[in-house]
Amino acid sequence: MDSPAGHPMVRNCYVPAGLWYDTTQHLWFRREDNGWWTLGLTDMAQTAAGKVLHCTPRPAGSFRPAGKPVALLEAAKWLGVVRLGFDATVAEVNPEAREQPFLLNQFPYGRGWVMRVNPAPGANPEQHLKNGDQALKEYTARFDEFGLDDCVHCLGFGL
Repeated sequence: MDSPAGHPMVRNCYVPAGLWYDTTQHLWFRREDNGWWTLGLTDMAQTAAGKVLHCTPRPAGSFRPAGKPVALLEAAKWLGVVRLGFDATVAEVNPEAREQPFLLNQFPYGRGWVMRVNPAPGANPEQHLKNGDQALKEYTARFDEFGLDDCVHCLGFGL
């Protein structure tokens, strides 16, 4: 199903086309021209977590093996770590998201990005991520698995 803005949706959650998704960690990824990957919380993640209270990413320059935390997030309904499925170095963190973590709820696909990572030589992020129809199917299954009805868009929500 498409939203009025033309973005694909699953039960009122935006799943913008053109992005890659880790449907287990509920992260979106966008490959940048320089080879880095920008990442943030998906609409489903910000809904399930509730208001994000703290965003503590690893500092730029930190190498993180696959599966090791790259950020700690504290939200109204959740406390946990963000992990990548591939080896990478934290290239840049979003200072706005650290100072105003609620941006992860308000603008999950825009100003609320968490960090940019530079995949390690030989790492292939695409093999750990899903896009297009595959991501939509995975998110539909996740909603069924967790018994979620709809995403809740915060006041001022924007892509």
